[in-house]
Order: sequence, then structure tokens, then C-alpha cells
Amino acid sequence: MPYPITPFVGMKPGEKNDQASKVKLGTTFTGDDGHVYIYAKASAAIAASTVSVLTEPAMTMAGGAGDWTSPAFALANGDEAWFMKTAI
Repeated sequence: MPYPITPFVGMKPGEKNDQASKVKLGTTFTGDDGHVYIYAKASAAIAASTVSVLTEPAMTMAGGAGDWTSPAFALANGDEAWFMKTAI
């Protein structure tokens, strides 16, 4: 997982949260790898490293033909995590 180059306070990239949000849904940062990351909630189970679709304004993700990639670990419905914008 990259290091953030835009400042933010809260949950570290590469972690998942299955409890109350530590970070506001929709929070973004740019990583040192050039990708944008967004904090969102899984609206269904999502396998590791799956292309995902963002639904706004709810800031929920579901596996499908979208612009984001889930983290390198599986997410259960309701888990929150950082998703990577697939294209730079």
C-alpha cells in the first residue's frame, strides 16, 4: 500500500474497518504511487483486488466494471476500506 502524499488523519491505507468509521466516507488522498484512493463502504462482499463500482453520494462500492480497485484483502458487506482509482 502506498504512502499518502496528501495529508489526512485517520485510518491507515491497507487497513479495513468493520466497526464505526474512523474516516468519513468519501475521503480521498493521493498516494506516492500516483493513484487516488477513496474511503468507501462495501455494499456487498468484495473479493481481494476486484474492480469495483462507486455509488455516490452513499460512497458505497460493489464489485463490477468500475473505475476503482478494492484492497488486497476480501471485504464483507459493510466493511470500510481504501479503494484505489484504477487509472492514474
